Amino acid sequence: MPRRIPLEVCIDSLDSANAAAPLLSPGDRFEVCSSLLAGGGLTPSIGLVLVLKELYPDIALFVMIRPRPGSFVYTHAEVEIMAADIKAFRSAGVDGIVVGCLHPDGEVDIETTQLLADVAEPLPVTFHRAFDVTPDWQRAADDISSIRGITRILTSGHSATAIQGAAELDELFRYVPRHITVIPASGLNADTLAELWRRAPLISEAHLSASAPYNPGPTPTLARGVALGFGSGDEWRLNPHKLEAVVDLAERYAERHAP
Repeated sequence: MPRRIPLEVCIDSLDSANAAAPLLSPGDRFEVCSSLLAGGGLTPSIGLVLVLKELYPDIALFVMIRPRPGSFVYTHAEVEIMAADIKAFRSAGVDGIVVGCLHPDGEVDIETTQLLADVAEPLPVTFHRAFDVTPDWQRAADDISSIRGITRILTSGHSATAIQGAAELDELFRYVPRHITVIPASGLNADTLAELWRRAPLISEAHLSASAPYNPGPTPTLARGVALGFGSGDEWRLNPHKLEAVVDLAERYAERHAP
């Protein structure tokens, strides 16, 4: 069977990893985060990463380095924390790092991103969707491509979803130098990935969470916790049926386009 494109599955819990792992193949990977529902993906716990390494040694782990929600403009103290996190995850044996830093005007912070990529060395580094906040995608792509260690750009084409950004993605695939892989992200499922392939046929990897908000239901303990400000208990949980549909689509696409 022809080899399908690699899939990067974004997770923030062991439950989601357990649901996804049986559907993945060599070459696929997890992007490991925390707080996908409330924060859009933050730095995960070292404990989650260590357990994933033990349970799924054949699935590559790329780890998000993002100390807080909000902007991608970081203070010196935050950069020190990010560097320390990278060192810890590198020592834990992860396979890649995901990061992105901007200046207040939205331009790529080349110096800070380079510093963090140097800390991550020799691991490959993905520049995440901070790219989509930049004011000019060509200038941002040029800046990111100049940073040693960066091998991927994760992007929705400066749009809320990859489908909405399909025109920019198609241009970006053709624009970046060969050492950079563009990974489309946001809102991808079997239907939208099929449409994106029609509109941007150079896709070589795809990023998705295949997830939706999950509420565990009311309990007296949860209600007391909510009243005390401990959070709602809502989670961002992977749906294996959604992921399976994407895997099936990618395999069919590989078969149809085999040389």
